[in-house]
Amino acid sequence: MYTQKLEKYLESIGKSMFIKYFESFKNNTFLEDCKENISSKKMRQKFANFIFVNNLELDALDICINANISETDKSSAQKLIENLKYDEPFSDDFRLLLQYNTQNQSKEEYLLKLLSGVYQELRKSNMIRGKNIVGDLAEYYVLSYFNKNINLPNLTMETQSNRGYDLLDQESGKRYQVKGITQKRTSNFHLENSDDDLGFDYIVIVKLDVDFLVEEMYLLDAKDFDKVKKQRGSSNTYYINFNKRFKDLAKKIIG
Repeated sequence: MYTQKLEKYLESIGKSMFIKYFESFKNNTFLEDCKENISSKKMRQKFANFIFVNNLELDALDICINANISETDKSSAQKLIENLKYDEPFSDDFRLLLQYNTQNQSKEEYLLKLLSGVYQELRKSNMIRGKNIVGDLAEYYVLSYFNKNINLPNLTMETQSNRGYDLLDQESGKRYQVKGITQKRTSNFHLENSDDDLGFDYIVIVKLDVDFLVEEMYLLDAKDFDKVKKQRGSSNTYYINFNKRFKDLAKKIIG
């Protein structure tokens, strides 16, 4: 479960350290900002990246408040929580579903109802847009993480009808195509343009774990697409293997 991983990572970061350098961890600048003589700074930043890319800041701060740390640190953690934006509460229908008495229905029937309810809540929260849950969640994670980190471009979501790219940096005009994966291969790239423009400037591959949380996130410049693309059959359709060759060419965002 992710809660066990979260508690383990916070233990390695140091709860007081996480609170004190919250903004530095969020912006991936802890290595530069922390002047204290401590070990494993890279490891602490790596574990913090897991927290921020998966939007677990509130969970992490709540763990800190209930831990054996100083009252000063607890007060600082509470102020951080108050400054964070809370999501809208669950709908009444979903809250009723969570309290549903399963005595008069099978487990299978209830799980299907629960799945449908979760799907609807994800759509209302704009975490997914359609039925490609892995792909949509990958877009959500990229959009959320980039926009909370001041050292990354601020992105906006494009319409589903745009097949060339998913996210746009309006300041630079750069286009990002996002691929979510759970295995070692992306879904298809459909290249319909006849000129040198692929329809995107960057590819972001997001590897999700069994809990649908981000394990890895890599950014590849479109100019390197030819070096890693694999053709599917004889069509103008390609995919990428998420392997060492790709990772050597791409920039690691999380991992």
